[in-house]
Amino acid sequence: MIAGAPRDRQGEADNGAARLAVVCLNPPSSSTGSRTLGGVRRLADGLGINDTLTVNLLDVPSQSFDDFPTVGADELRWRSSREHLASSLEMLRPERDVVVAAWGLSKFREPSRSLLSSQIRWLVLFLDSEGWSQMHTFGGRPRHPSRWHQYVSDKYGRFSEFEPSERYAAALTSGRLSELL
Repeated sequence: MIAGAPRDRQGEADNGAARLAVVCLNPPSSSTGSRTLGGVRRLADGLGINDTLTVNLLDVPSQSFDDFPTVGADELRWRSSREHLASSLEMLRPERDVVVAAWGLSKFREPSRSLLSSQIRWLVLFLDSEGWSQMHTFGGRPRHPSRWHQYVSDKYGRFSEFEPSERYAAALTSGRLSELL
């Protein structure tokens, strides 16, 4: 969950309704995450889903991508984030729910780069063990929700045939879990 963000019915008992789960990189330390949550909400609305869940590969907040290499350089922090990530995602069901890879496109320097890759491998193996074979991305890549509005904007003409309210769902692509490695 994004630090300081309002809960959007996260953690409710399983009521059979579809959920949208978005896996981001880490929570912000200096903002509310409103652009991220707005992107998640627009995608959920486009898919006709009410329940959303936003989780992070790393539970440690950072102010920006510039300080992430320092925050993301501690292997113990990555490993300790797995328990929360697993407990949040284990309530999801492949036949009902949608999981979106959304940790962003940034390339970090070592050791953060290899630790992120290791965490993504762990996530893929975890989801596979839970019965998932597919995971969604935005436009075929794990774009961060705070950037989704740019991807579907009129400026690029990628989704001009769709109404603005339909563009987020139209940009969602499905792929095999192994493609994320």
